[in-house]
Formats: sequence, C-alpha cells, structure tokens
Amino acid sequence: MNGSTEKNFDGETDAGGSKTLRQTMGASIKIALIDDGVDYKDLTKRAFIGGHSFSTRDTERNLIHPHYVSSVGHGTAMARHIYYMCPSAEIYVLRLEDYHHPEDPNLRLIAARSAVKATRAAVRKEVNINSMS
Repeated sequence: MNGSTEKNFDGETDAGGSKTLRQTMGASIKIALIDDGVDYKDLTKRAFIGGHSFSTRDTERNLIHPHYVSSVGHGTAMARHIYYMCPSAEIYVLRLEDYHHPEDPNLRLIAARSAVKATRAAVRKEVNINSMS
C-alpha cells in the first residue's frame, strides 16, 4: 500500500484502524428510540430497558398512550432496524405526543414540547445514541 493506513476487517477495528463502537463503549450500547412508541409484542427480541410516554391524556377515553404501543408502527419499524444493525443494543423507548392534522386525518403531527421532554429524558438515562426520525 502507498503509505495509507492498512485496512483491518477483523471486527475489532474499522477500516482506518480505529476502535469499533462496541470496543469503545463496552458490551452494552444504550439507544433512546424517540418516536411513536414500539409494539413490544411484534418484536421477537426484547432488549428494552424501559420507556416513557410524553403523550397527553386522551380526552375521549381519559387514557395516556403508553410507550409500548405504537400509534402508526413507525417506532416498531425503527426498533427492527436498530436490532438489525446492532443486535446487542438496549433500547429505551420514548413516545412522543402525536396527533392528526386538523385538515388531513392521514397526516400525523408531533408536538415539539414532547420532543424536548423526550430528549431531556434520554440525557438523564445516559444513553449512548439518540434515534429520532
């Protein structure tokens, strides 16, 4: 090679010879999944380390939408992608407040205040990665 760093694909270093994320962080990587919740029942691997819902109380039924149920399935799909890329990840689910657009019921909107609260909760949980689509 012409003086460049030799590539090492042994799983312990990346192409530039740096340590991998797992080597740097240790065996456990904590990821905050900030989304519309995750349907736990739809996932075979359950490495969840808890969660919290920032959804407001449903005025019709007087219920809070829990973090372990997804409103449209996006958070569940994201959890699957995280497991695919990092099977040893521990996921902390933070459900955002979402609601339908007043003029288009097919359009989902997110309340910014719930995103701020969820981000702060992830920091308090000392996660390594925030995943927010």
